[in-house]
Formats: sequence, structure tokens, C-alpha cells
Amino acid sequence: MSYAVRNDGSGWRAVDGPQDCESGETWQALQPPAPEPSVVPPIVTRRQALLALLAAEKLDQVDLLIQNAPRAVQIAWEAAGTFERTNPLIESLAPQLGLTEADIDALFIAAASL
Repeated sequence: MSYAVRNDGSGWRAVDGPQDCESGETWQALQPPAPEPSVVPPIVTRRQALLALLAAEKLDQVDLLIQNAPRAVQIAWEAAGTFERTNPLIESLAPQLGLTEADIDALFIAAASL
């Protein structure tokens, strides 16, 4: 048995040989390794967090929320060099942004890759 590996990294499938590969796939004789589970990083840098929020089209909303927040919250947000997944500020902003726990995890995973 051999494998057709999707070039976009989205997975693979078993095939009889290279002739069974479709467009966007590459033949491979050995079984590809299983993808590593996505691990939610406990902390990301400010740059990573802001870029992830920008990509998710949430940064403008966050900026508006922070602008209208109490001064202590503004200072905490603006002075943060890193963001922890379990930070109460993040937990308090999430519902206002329409984010679930899974959404926050996905943002942290995305941020860690930036």
C-alpha cells in the first residue's frame, strides 16, 4: 500500500500507486505520520495576539472595547507584553466579542503560529 498526501497539508489517503494520485496530491510509499494534536499554548506574545485578532477580524472590536473600559483595564491591556490563556481579562472580553472557549483556544493556537 502507498499514500496520496494532499499538498495543502490537510491529510492523506491510501492508494495502490502513484497513478491513483489526484491533482493536488503527491505519492508517498510510507504512511505519513499522524498529525500532532493542536495544543493550546498557555501564553502568546502581544504581537502574536494582535496579529491573530487582526486575522480573525476582531482587533477593531477589541480596540473599541478597551477604549471604553475602565482605566485599569486599559492599562493592563496596553502594558501587556504577553497574554495568558487563563487571564481574567481575556475571559471577560470573550463574550463581548461573541467568542466561545473553543474560539479563544483557536485564536491562541493561531497566534502561536505567527
